Amino acid sequence: MEATIAGQEWTAALGTVMAEVADCFPRREPRLLAREMTQGLLMELDTRNCWTLAEALGHSVSAYELKCRAAYG
Repeated sequence: MEATIAGQEWTAALGTVMAEVADCFPRREPRLLAREMTQGLLMELDTRNCWTLAEALGHSVSAYELKCRAAYG
């Protein structure tokens, strides 16, 4: 059995999850980045890395990669 959530329900579910962890991100920018990265990880992509997440979310790849390197390396 495959579970799927469509449109507005998916957005509401993500909002609920992000509200639960919002206190982990006191500043707005990291909180938004966490939301975007979570959205990217939930997308159907062949591979998941900073490059493919940036492309899928419509961000500047170099800026997004810099953010990922700062967070993980």
